[in-house]
Amino acid sequence: MKTLPQTMHQTIKAGLTLLLCLLPILLGAGEEITTKNVTKAPVVSSFLGKEFVVPIVRTPHRYYVLSPNADAQLTLYTGSTATDRSSQKIKLLKNKMQQVDVTQASTGADRLIADADISVYYADNERFLAIPPAATDIWGVHQQSVIGALRDNTQVQIQSSNGELLNVQLNAGEKTIPALSSSSLQDQGSALAIHADQPIGAMTQTSDTGKDVVAFWSPAQLAQNYQLPVAARYLAIVCPQMNTQINIAGADPLQQTCGDGHTPGKNYITTTNIDLPQGTQITADKPIYVIYQTQAESLRKNLQAVSASPSPTPATSLSSARMVAAEPFAPAALITYADAANPTSGTLTQNTQWLSGTTYTLSTDVTIPAGISAVVRSGATLLAPNANLIVQGELIIEAGAILKFGANKQLTVPSGQLIVQGTAIAPVEFTATAAVPTQNSWSGIYASGTAQLTI
Repeated sequence: MKTLPQTMHQTIKAGLTLLLCLLPILLGAGEEITTKNVTKAPVVSSFLGKEFVVPIVRTPHRYYVLSPNADAQLTLYTGSTATDRSSQKIKLLKNKMQQVDVTQASTGADRLIADADISVYYADNERFLAIPPAATDIWGVHQQSVIGALRDNTQVQIQSSNGELLNVQLNAGEKTIPALSSSSLQDQGSALAIHADQPIGAMTQTSDTGKDVVAFWSPAQLAQNYQLPVAARYLAIVCPQMNTQINIAGADPLQQTCGDGHTPGKNYITTTNIDLPQGTQITADKPIYVIYQTQAESLRKNLQAVSASPSPTPATSLSSARMVAAEPFAPAALITYADAANPTSGTLTQNTQWLSGTTYTLSTDVTIPAGISAVVRSGATLLAPNANLIVQGELIIEAGAILKFGANKQLTVPSGQLIVQGTAIAPVEFTATAAVPTQNSWSGIYASGTAQLTI
């Protein structure tokens, strides 16, 4: 991810072809985030918060904590009873990943409370997990689920996709395993919707190994577009809203309805239904929660979205940018877009989309003014042999889109925002219109002033 700070002038000069990708859950070189490289972990805005609850812990364990925007004071509370409760205060320095070790045994849930937004990773000798902020509404799959509370007298209601309903009360640091029917098979249990009057956290682990821990997520982390970073054995999908339409891309695409007449809904998709190779795209018409099991190591993991706008983090060069996945960019899903004309020229007067499977020609310079949003859809091609594309408002370029420019023509972002949503499987391609591109066949991408580039 790269966001240009104010007053910085940057140019991406074109050679032959520039491919920009968002690599789901991975660092720039296909490297998965682990304890060995956690200091390089991206800042994902939907995982930033001031309050966290971690109900499944082992002794000893540790946290990796980052405060990206300011120095912060963190208080870590462990234990739930008078005999094992303890706390420690940690000073966090801005934009510096810090390790916090916990060696005292605890029967309760850990609670992390900061005075500024932080991101949190949990680790022990076998497990490593990004922790979402505590929330009052969360979803997940029931299999040895554990729920923890942030504050005293928290009223919790647990609703299962098989119709069960359970109410419990928890105090700060207390945790509970819901007394609900479950399955001994991985992620074939029911979906759970958990609602509380104060923030909570929940996690689930498999009964056979206890290593495969995944977190329940709130609406902030849910998305409509996902892509598998590796081949998978199955998908477990939870649908908070009724009649959610799910599409699994592939040689023989699969379409299903989730939450047919009830919430939460639950779908379980295996390789007996459809192949699930690396790069498989999962889309839905409403936000969903997805767990997958890796084919190689048989590990369960939360699946993060493929198209995203991570939190702005100043950087010094595009070559050093980390390209990662995060939550979906909301405006693209919520704004109404009119179909672009062909050819396109002049200044756009309304939100505009260039459609998938269509090639458009910019006959003269095209400007996206302040207050206007435009989207180049996945599979669309924009040709600008004699035109510049100027972004003063917002331009979103989806995975798999192609933009080609002529000699001395460029994509210019003097202000506004450019968001590139490429993936490792379907990168966004910037190249020249020339049949055989050479150095300087097109001028590149130029950003200046108050421009923001999320790449």
